[in-house]
Amino acid sequence: MLPASLLRTGLRSPASSAVLLLAALWLGGCRQIPLAPEPSSERDGTSVQSTDAEPTRSRIQSTNAAPVTPPEPDETPPTSGPRGPQMPKPLGGSQARWLASSERPHWLQDCFAPHQLDAPLQIQRTVLPDYPQAMAVNEVQGRFIIVFEVSAAGKVGNHLAQPGAHPALVKPSIAALQKWKFSHPTAKGQPVSACLAQVFRYQLED
Repeated sequence: MLPASLLRTGLRSPASSAVLLLAALWLGGCRQIPLAPEPSSERDGTSVQSTDAEPTRSRIQSTNAAPVTPPEPDETPPTSGPRGPQMPKPLGGSQARWLASSERPHWLQDCFAPHQLDAPLQIQRTVLPDYPQAMAVNEVQGRFIIVFEVSAAGKVGNHLAQPGAHPALVKPSIAALQKWKFSHPTAKGQPVSACLAQVFRYQLED
């Protein structure tokens, strides 16, 4: 829009025409070249704040977030290897059939029967008992069983005589047994003690 002074003067002189032309060019330039919007510090500040606020909160959240609990280690103890063969229950006490299970001594309950051994015991040395002279004169005869223990080393250990046997005949029988020697008893490849039953017979010849 032209200034009021130019409208009143009109186009009467060359100088006025020049002023009018310059004014028209100025107004036209204002319409064709848009003014660059003045940067708003408040709007830019809002933009910066909105741009920087989220990463800041994200960093705070990631910093203050609860730590991830690592999985608990497996508390199961490692296996040490294959187990050995399971040992059978000792049945050596059955050699003393005249005794109830509750009456058998510990060594008799813990020894193995001959059929439980890896191999039959081999007698490496035997000694015959002496017939007591007094018993022979008095014609004392007898037959009885002695159950005895063979240790893992093959030596005779504990022993038990059948009830009713004459003590004078049992004594030389035990003395002879203690000199016997056997092979080493094993069960499932492990050294064990074994229990055997030996019959002793004292009889006079005609």
